Amino acid sequence: MAFPFHDEGYITLAQCTPFVRALRVNYTANSNIITSDGGFLPHMAGQFIYLNGWKSIRLVSSPNRAVISEAMPESGTAEAPVVTMNEIEISGDGLDLTRLEIDYTPRVR
Repeated sequence: MAFPFHDEGYITLAQCTPFVRALRVNYTANSNIITSDGGFLPHMAGQFIYLNGWKSIRLVSSPNRAVISEAMPESGTAEAPVVTMNEIEISGDGLDLTRLEIDYTPRVR
């Protein structure tokens, strides 16, 4: 689906599926490597996982191992959701953006 909120055409948003509600993962302090007992799938690269805030999954190197966008501050285990999110970058010279609002009507196929 596409939405006409862009000065050069339409913004196309990625669909939210497939997603995982709770993937059991282990993480280590000061490392951006997370592990799971076979829970990582190739399509998860580029999706986001919620571990002490949203982190991008940069690489799925095996069903047991993935690389996330930032190192974890501590070690632990979590049941974490894995979802697709859309990132929109706004840039410009002298830009001082304090608020951004977009109203749209999502369409379902």
